[in-house]
Amino acid sequence: YYSMLTSKQRLIDIALHLFLPLIAIKYGTLAVQARLGRTAFLEVMRQEYVRTARAKGLTTWRILTHHIGRNGAITIVTSLAGSLGVVLGGSLIVETIFEINGFGRFFYEAILNRDYNVVLFSAFAGSLLTLIGYLIADIAYTLLDPRVSLE
Repeated sequence: YYSMLTSKQRLIDIALHLFLPLIAIKYGTLAVQARLGRTAFLEVMRQEYVRTARAKGLTTWRILTHHIGRNGAITIVTSLAGSLGVVLGGSLIVETIFEINGFGRFFYEAILNRDYNVVLFSAFAGSLLTLIGYLIADIAYTLLDPRVSLE
């Protein structure tokens, strides 16, 4: 069946089959991200510069996008950057449940087979993903807050 599909149909099939595993990976952190985002945005909404922007007569949309959105997003970006390496741990469980051959399952089998080189590489890859997440977060900070520079 799969060999008769066109490239576009294969892509759609892969996307449909990845939907549940991706939800399973992100579901655990979704509530934490939502609460953190809500708290960050509510805190920013109480700041003086938001009241000043309202007093100047700026539209609600402009205040949300330029004042509240940018400053509230900094907290969310920090949280997301740190959770990038955690995705590997979540993928181990999800790949085992959904029987997907991937990095998490490869790591799990390496532990069972006592393949220490692969285990060390997997730990290194998780650390590297976390560092890449923080690098992306630092770049995002410069886009969100013009006072931050990459010096």
